[in-house]
Amino acid sequence: MKKGLQRLAVLLLGLLLAQCIATLHVYFSNVDLHRTLYMLKGAGYLIVPNQQISPRLLGLNSAFWGGLFFTLSVGVLLTFLSWSAAWAWNRLFRENRLFLCFCVLAWLISLVLINTQGFSLLITLYFLFTPAAVFTASAKLPDRGKRTPASRELLLLIPLLLLAIFWACQANTRFFLNLRDKLLLTNWLGTKVSEFYYEYAYYPAEILKPLEQKLLKSCSLESIQRKPFEQVIEKTLLSYDYLPLDDARHALDLVVREENGVLLFQHRGKTVLKTTLQEFLAGPGKLLGDFSHRTDTCSPFRRFTSLSLLVGLPLVFYTVCFGLCFFIFSFLLPARISAWMASLLCLFLGIALFFYVDRGAKEELTDPALALSSESWETRVGALKLIEQKRLDVADFEAYPKLMGSHHAAERYWFARALGSSKRPSTYRDLITFLDDPNPGVVSMAFYALGQRKDSRAIPEILKHMEASHDWYNLWYAYKALRNLGWKQTKSR
Repeated sequence: MKKGLQRLAVLLLGLLLAQCIATLHVYFSNVDLHRTLYMLKGAGYLIVPNQQISPRLLGLNSAFWGGLFFTLSVGVLLTFLSWSAAWAWNRLFRENRLFLCFCVLAWLISLVLINTQGFSLLITLYFLFTPAAVFTASAKLPDRGKRTPASRELLLLIPLLLLAIFWACQANTRFFLNLRDKLLLTNWLGTKVSEFYYEYAYYPAEILKPLEQKLLKSCSLESIQRKPFEQVIEKTLLSYDYLPLDDARHALDLVVREENGVLLFQHRGKTVLKTTLQEFLAGPGKLLGDFSHRTDTCSPFRRFTSLSLLVGLPLVFYTVCFGLCFFIFSFLLPARISAWMASLLCLFLGIALFFYVDRGAKEELTDPALALSSESWETRVGALKLIEQKRLDVADFEAYPKLMGSHHAAERYWFARALGSSKRPSTYRDLITFLDDPNPGVVSMAFYALGQRKDSRAIPEILKHMEASHDWYNLWYAYKALRNLGWKQTKSR
């Protein structure tokens, strides 16, 4: 038991270090975003997040809880890899110096690879301190288990590896939506976890997004020498949410300069692209996409974070379940048998959980009308997904009134989304009512559906809700809906 607590302490050390770095990482990102929003607001633009949320960007509370996203993804994977390397060096290779050199070399290579698109101090800190601290602490643990062959201990990791590989290979976007619908939105605790995600997910997400995926981008055109050129470029940039500022007080996302008829697209004082006005106007989307790609220094870290999410989720699930099962079995069985029982039980539960969540993803519903009248909310949700996918009008089905009064958040979520395909004027007011739904996910889908309907009547309604909203997640969907409806930013808003 004492040895298990020591190993747990090492794992917690890695997560604690990752959380400290993640908190700083999110905090500095928040501060930078707050400065940009302050300038954009002063210029008269509509800002997202709004004035209800932007003060939170300067608080440590948002940085801490937002940083938890990186701790439970990047921190978990780095901690597990470092602990595994230390265990292999100690138990399998008997502290062989050659293997230690290999571990150090792999560590140094990871530091180089994570900065291949540009150096970032805070991203580097994850890969610098977490592996070093966990490996060192793990290597110094008293090894009282040498009487147990290392190969036998290694066998205990096979269920964990199988579970991680299985989830990483099978999981997809639809799977995570099913995970939310079936596990989180069906109980009080899961709903609170879901609401926590909606409240804090966009703080770390802002770090991972390349420039073209950010809602609002700041730019400057002050050095454009010819006024007609400046007006044409400004109008084009506004359509891609690059918002010109006259008085920039800190580094902007894009600075456009003109030198001898050539346009220089600069970022952080460095010229990224050179083009002409004709080339830019002929394909502004392609050129701005290229500009975003060349200024994206976060892509290696983003890919590692995605991998960490796929692998980290089963790792956390396995660790928690293994600890609980081992603790219970240890009262009845010897430690070695308890470990095996806990490991195999976790493997079984992990696979069973996956198939339970993924079961509805591949069901083919041949008759949506019949499925909507089912007593099972899961079957009704499956029908709504099919209706939305095929862009059918959900108001054509007899079950429409019952769907409006559903008590299941997941059902209201997919029903609101399906209303985006409805052409009936009467469903517009029904959709508007979902903007006041208690579940933030349902509200986000109501905004999404309003944008899909292409009904410009929704613009004042969306702007009104955006003014009072305290939810960044919903503001993102609301702004996207506005843009889909043809609304554009102006300084004189």
